[in-house]
Amino acid sequence: MNSKLKTKLRKYAIPYEKAFVQDMKKAQFRRLVRAKKRYFETLSSIKKLRKQKGFSQEKLAKLAGLPRRTIVRIESGQKNTTIDTLISIASAMEEELVIRLK
Repeated sequence: MNSKLKTKLRKYAIPYEKAFVQDMKKAQFRRLVRAKKRYFETLSSIKKLRKQKGFSQEKLAKLAGLPRRTIVRIESGQKNTTIDTLISIASAMEEELVIRLK
């Protein structure tokens, strides 16, 4: 990239932090951020619980009747999952899936 173009881009670019602060002023964006945060917290809790139970991804997948790749993708956030799949995972770990709407 040539220096003239870089200079122009710097002149019109908004730092990520500033853009994020501006977007957080919008209620719809805040709701989206909170929803994504809860989603990733759920994925993190699945992985944490699996490890606490001493299950490998392969063992959990087998107990839940799912392909191992599904567990990998869910835990890494690469796959949106269904409630049925979450129920299968919770059941395999002898836990209860609780969904709460606020």
